[in-house]
Amino acid sequence: MTATPGSQRIIMAGDDTPASRAGLQHDDIVLTPEIWQEAHPEGALLRVKVLRNGVKMALWVLVGEICIG
Repeated sequence: MTATPGSQRIIMAGDDTPASRAGLQHDDIVLTPEIWQEAHPEGALLRVKVLRNGVKMALWVLVGEICIG
């Protein structure tokens, strides 16, 4: 998942990633950005609040391992 600096607007949620499987989408605005400030163990379940098209919602994100590179 990639967010624009300072706004927490999601600009990309890669295919078959924890973010995409949780339902996070392009242009969602994360209302609980503090959740990303700490590392979480793989398997942790995080409640992430987002704003999508003017509607506030909560999504459950299962932390998983992602290999980059």
